[in-house]
Amino acid sequence: MDVGSLPQSRDGVGMFRYTTKLSEYLAADLLVATGRLPFAYDLSDARVLRLPGDAPWEETYIESLSRLMDSALPSSRGLTTTLRAFDRDPQRERVVAFVNDILEETRARKPQ
Repeated sequence: MDVGSLPQSRDGVGMFRYTTKLSEYLAADLLVATGRLPFAYDLSDARVLRLPGDAPWEETYIESLSRLMDSALPSSRGLTTTLRAFDRDPQRERVVAFVNDILEETRARKPQ
């Protein structure tokens, strides 16, 4: 297993729900595929594959996950990094990345 999957929705239920699988995936030194959820920006960019879409049942998410599974993924072994979750500058960068990704998706869905 090279990739752990955390298919959570970006709504009131899934947005801030953490799972016990996350700690297990990280302990096993796996890449983690998930949506663009707040917790996904707390982890190293090298460890998390953030998929677009509000929910794992949306076409955008499914297509992105399918492309990911079709691609040749490098092994995640050796990617363990020190999590600097509460260091100001890295935390600021992760929050900005989260907001920018959500804004980009929102703009893409608006009719022209």
